[in-house]
Amino acid sequence: MPTGNVLSDNDKLLAVRNAIIDGKPFSNMGYSFLNEKIEESSVLGKSLSLSFENKKIERLIRIRFITTTNNQDMFIVYVIGNDNKRNNVNQYLESKVSTSLSNAFKLSSYQGDFSQRVSLAIINLEKMMQKYMHDILSGKNWRGTVVDWGPYK
Repeated sequence: MPTGNVLSDNDKLLAVRNAIIDGKPFSNMGYSFLNEKIEESSVLGKSLSLSFENKKIERLIRIRFITTTNNQDMFIVYVIGNDNKRNNVNQYLESKVSTSLSNAFKLSSYQGDFSQRVSLAIINLEKMMQKYMHDILSGKNWRGTVVDWGPYK
């Protein structure tokens, strides 16, 4: 990985992948790494999706990291039920807890070099999800969110 301040998209995706897989998020709740996928779109740019599965309760957590050219790299997180219903964690936490939590998904909200910011973000996201979404993550409950697609309808 380059030592300068500017990382390529591929370097960012590799750093995110390594930080997430090495950190084993949600393992204490029965989730284990399932798969990863790199995608590129004209709207979102390059992204990495990592999925974690809890086979016992048939739930997935999908963490998607999106690279941007304007220093707004971010995570979008979904909890997916066995009926393929999706719960957008970003919007869930904003609507059920506080709109200020949306900053937790943006790497620019954290201090340090890129790898440090990724690690801090993942730790913070995992803590918030376990605190505010424990029943959903453990399979006891399902509370969906209404997705506001804004101008992307």
